[in-house]
Amino acid sequence: MWACYWRCTSAVTEDGFTYYGGTVRPANRLLTLGTCNPIFRLPDGTAKGTRTPPGGRWRGYRPTWLEGGQQGWRKVVRHDGRTTAVVLSVLHGRVQCAWLEA
Repeated sequence: MWACYWRCTSAVTEDGFTYYGGTVRPANRLLTLGTCNPIFRLPDGTAKGTRTPPGGRWRGYRPTWLEGGQQGWRKVVRHDGRTTAVVLSVLHGRVQCAWLEA
């Protein structure tokens, strides 16, 4: 599991790692929470290993391209006036990781 409390600006990706530079300042709140652990299960039933279909929409997600050219899915959820992006990374048509972004 990983968490990000920083505003991540001026990002540079090298060798699969993202380095943040410039004026990075604490956000004073959790911005991103993610995991690739097989124990996760999202409220919509999505878990590690869930098969994803080819196409345009699935369970409210839309296809997206992630850092490094990896395929993924993304949806925006609104609850109690807060907006959260749910992002899934996919490998060979199956969910690998999930993270929530404020």
